Amino acid sequence: MIGALIVVRLTFLLLSAFLGLYGYIFGVIGLFIHLMAMRSFGIPYMLDVGALTMQDIKDTTIRAPWWIMHLRPKLIGENNMTRQKEPKLQEKR
Repeated sequence: MIGALIVVRLTFLLLSAFLGLYGYIFGVIGLFIHLMAMRSFGIPYMLDVGALTMQDIKDTTIRAPWWIMHLRPKLIGENNMTRQKEPKLQEKR
């Protein structure tokens, strides 16, 4: 993790040293494009960055309590939109 951060910082430093503010802006745009192109288990890494529906925003931007989030995000829950039901408590014997 630290190694990747050092590489990104050095890249920004070199771009800024040669191109100034334009280099820094190009670096940020390049990093953003790279993050948007990444996928994890077939799901886009930055999936909910462009989500404008309140149902999808509850999972990332504003963390809603578990008891409010009843439905899964649309891309993940195509076949089964309902999240896991609450487990039934076992009776004491």
